[in-house]
Amino acid sequence: MTEGPQTDAGPRRYVANLTEGTGPAFDFFASWISGFILGFGLDWLFGTQPVFTIIGIIAGAVSGFIKLYRASDVLVEGRTDD
Repeated sequence: MTEGPQTDAGPRRYVANLTEGTGPAFDFFASWISGFILGFGLDWLFGTQPVFTIIGIIAGAVSGFIKLYRASDVLVEGRTDD
């Protein structure tokens, strides 16, 4: 009894779904980290205490949430702004 060619669409679809979620997650955390590093560097350069670090973390968080919102909008509705 032969059923035809076996395809591994299940595992491939699983990996595709996994990569759709990890890309925006890395962008989200990269925004936080880059804001922290830039703020920390400015604090070190100007000799201030955590002023620029806090501003950088807040700016990175806002940027990360905007990127995450845009990515979720594309993933859920399948539309792009092109």
